[in-house]
Amino acid sequence: MYILRKEETERSVLLVANFGETLKQLRKEKRITLRDLAEQTGLDYTGISRIENGILPPPNDEKIYKLAKALDTDADKLILLAGRIP
Repeated sequence: MYILRKEETERSVLLVANFGETLKQLRKEKRITLRDLAEQTGLDYTGISRIENGILPPPNDEKIYKLAKALDTDADKLILLAGRIP
């Protein structure tokens, strides 16, 4: 079992917050509701809301690509914010 050091935990929380905050900002800039984004991506709107609010971690790359397409933004940017390499 691997236990996260304090620095790693803080980094994980920061990544989740940055990803979620960025997702929410992009969605609001495009004037898309949670339900509309969910419909366009095939994702659950409550899951998107939980990601935006930092309750859930960033989704997998496949879902990030769907979100990026619906929000007309660079998927690689979102993947980097999720703490992964595109």
